Amino acid sequence: PHGAGQTVKAANQLIVAVNLQACAEAVVFLEKSGVDLAAALEVLGGGLAGSTVLARKKTNFLTRDFT
Repeated sequence: PHGAGQTVKAANQLIVAVNLQACAEAVVFLEKSGVDLAAALEVLGGGLAGSTVLARKKTNFLTRDFT
């Protein structure tokens, strides 16, 4: 129906936002737990937690570049 494309785009943005927030929480959790972040992100990326967001932002997480 009319406007379906905009509705799907909004749903996409909701999913991406939640995924980014979950990645950020996981990075803080891993760091505060003393886990090797690079190794942990590699492992997570190969399992069900893997996502395009995690793959594209991995270097940013490791270098603390949040721009």
